[in-house]
Amino acid sequence: IVFIIVLTTIALTGLTAFQAYWINSAVQQRKIQFDEKVQLCVHEIVERIEKFETIKKAERTGKLANILGQSSTDIFTNLSQDIHLQDSIVKEINKHLRLGIEKDENNMKEFMKDLLSIDFFANFEDRLAKEDLENIIFQTFSKNNFETSIDYALIGTKGEVVYTNTQDSTHLKQVESSSYSINLFPDDFFDAELRLYILIANQTKYVLKSMWVMLLLSFMFLVIIITIFYYNI
Repeated sequence: IVFIIVLTTIALTGLTAFQAYWINSAVQQRKIQFDEKVQLCVHEIVERIEKFETIKKAERTGKLANILGQSSTDIFTNLSQDIHLQDSIVKEINKHLRLGIEKDENNMKEFMKDLLSIDFFANFEDRLAKEDLENIIFQTFSKNNFETSIDYALIGTKGEVVYTNTQDSTHLKQVESSSYSINLFPDDFFDAELRLYILIANQTKYVLKSMWVMLLLSFMFLVIIITIFYYNI
């Protein structure tokens, strides 16, 4: 009997150790997936800002209303809050460009020149307001099912803080040291060095929360094994 108890104890210890190793590997893999997902969101933010800027330029040329077939004033009010609307408008602009080139190449070249120009904006705030940047950041993460606190900081060429949603200087340093960062205007000569930093709060908690079913089943399985072992000694 003693031999069976020892043998069963060793087997149970091995099973517990293997399960702990498996859970740890699963958590590490989920963290990698989490990092990849955040990086995709960060790159999507840059793409959406580019779309937002294109729409603003098209609106200021006075041609957006004709492209959409309706007044652009009401649409533009909440544009940064609706990423699906941004996609549909950019799709219409691209369609207009393709059809327009076939009909009037010179006119479309002028329109494209306007879209590539930076002279439409009086200053950086006119180009991208803080509220619009925040809307695009939070809408992008929300679209990708991130239900957690997100902090950001937009840092200028000389290290100055352009925009941020945190007022705590210590926390701001944590945001600036985040591994999730990207140049906001990578193709822009003047603002190419503007860098956006994103900090996701409670990353480990978020990862574990996404695995709660697997963790619960593993725990229940372990309890069942221990219970069977206990009542059969």
